[in-house]
Amino acid sequence: MKLTPKIVLRVCVFGLITAVVLLLLNSFFKPEWTKWNNYYTTKGFYEEPEQTIETLFLGASVVQSSVSPMEMYEDHGIVSYNLGTEQQPALGSYYWLRETYDYHSETLKTVVFDVSALRSKSKDSFYHKCLDNMRFSKNKLEAAYEYKKKDIGDTVSFLVPLISYHGRWNSLEESDFTKYSWEADTGTRGYYHITSTYVNQEGLENVTVNSPILDENAEPAELLEDSLKYFYRMVDFCNEKGLKLVLIKTNTRIWDSALHNAVQQVADDCGLEFYDFNFDPLYSYDGFIHAFDSRGDGKHLNYYGAYKFSKWMGDYLVNECGATDVRDNPKYDFMKEQYKEYEARVLQHVDLSSARSLTEYLSIAFEGDNTVLLSVKENASGGMSDADKAFLREKGLVKLAELAVNDSYIAVVQNGEVVYELTGSEKNAKKPISYKGTLPDGTVFRLESGGLETGNTADILVDNASEMSAGKGLNILVYSNELKTSLHTVKFNTANGTGRDVYGMHDIYFLLNEEEFNKEYSPTSIRGKIKTYKAKVDAAAAAGPSVYIPD
Repeated sequence: MKLTPKIVLRVCVFGLITAVVLLLLNSFFKPEWTKWNNYYTTKGFYEEPEQTIETLFLGASVVQSSVSPMEMYEDHGIVSYNLGTEQQPALGSYYWLRETYDYHSETLKTVVFDVSALRSKSKDSFYHKCLDNMRFSKNKLEAAYEYKKKDIGDTVSFLVPLISYHGRWNSLEESDFTKYSWEADTGTRGYYHITSTYVNQEGLENVTVNSPILDENAEPAELLEDSLKYFYRMVDFCNEKGLKLVLIKTNTRIWDSALHNAVQQVADDCGLEFYDFNFDPLYSYDGFIHAFDSRGDGKHLNYYGAYKFSKWMGDYLVNECGATDVRDNPKYDFMKEQYKEYEARVLQHVDLSSARSLTEYLSIAFEGDNTVLLSVKENASGGMSDADKAFLREKGLVKLAELAVNDSYIAVVQNGEVVYELTGSEKNAKKPISYKGTLPDGTVFRLESGGLETGNTADILVDNASEMSAGKGLNILVYSNELKTSLHTVKFNTANGTGRDVYGMHDIYFLLNEEEFNKEYSPTSIRGKIKTYKAKVDAAAAAGPSVYIPD
């Protein structure tokens, strides 16, 4: 067959269409690993202006939850990025180090690596979570080639989502269709905040406290040979590029003296500093208390622990690594905007999570650039004090303050101003009442409320999706107008009271002063649990002499 210009054109058009379809399918089938910030961490990294990052954090999820770059920026003006990913393999850490250097070679000075990967093997899914959103480059190609043991076919399969995830036909979710409109979360700079503690998740009875006293004579554990290979490559790369590599181990109850001694040997051999926060004196830095500064799994720090850890880390970077304060440098004005996002996304969420009463919660919610949606199920009257009702009247929620027993109720508050408030009795409703409105960003919401005798139901929907499982009493959703996303939800059983059994950041400091702590808490059971925990720590500390890690 003679190749005419028309045939050549048709072939080219067909090839182009095929290539576009394959590219679209590749992107569509690739899951977006949003849990533990994996997606936002790697996507957000590429949103950073080039030649700006000075300190890089690498490692597994324990790094994601322990290091808050924005806290260090607020305190010291440090520009750092947390590139930890869930169960990040050492191979992934090495290639993300190289990728970071490619974009920030002029500014990068310090690399902080959590050593968890040296003793735990990662599954295939965690390699994907680490590498899928790395831009296609020499680094990504080499990482996949190395991981797949230099097998060309397996390397191509790993790099092409259509091949890796072709079996996802039956598990596609709504996020697969909406992900193209997502914006990178730049305000956290890779940090994943957690607000849960043993107190409000698992209970202090289940806390296992390891001894903070290092056993120098413990036989060193065996570290993974494959992980050590890429760790040594990191060492060589940092030496070659003039970067300071620092080793850390964050607080966790799944760590012991044998692992510490093994890593310490490696650090000594390489001439590196190793800071292990599982043993004194670092264990007790800034009043760290495992039961309150950790998530209920005992492996990860919550926000309260991360706040302390980041404070120590910031001081270290300034005093030992010469970290630069950029707060007055116009080149880094973007950090000020990111901090505003951090205040809304993280700090306000933490404050809402730790608010102990309805009035405290609403005060925080009304202060921000938020829309607050309220809906009652069954009964929300009877538990509010005169002070609660006075507060509600002051804020304009008069109908809520005067709500009758078993009455329905819905309300909308934007930027602290009540824009809609309705009760079932006011409408003489015999069934649930509802209201449909539009948020400042154009997103549609819908409220529904039914008292005990008018449906016994409640729902808060944003963009046609139910945002929470409603409970008896007052249900609240806080929507951030600035971030264009739901920020926090809570249920107050205001038929019985307006308090919440939660743990706040300020409690850390009460724990260090028993007299003040006793004034703050009345339930003797809680005090007893904490005293029991502190006794365990004291007993562990008495097991042997403290071993200090050199500065």
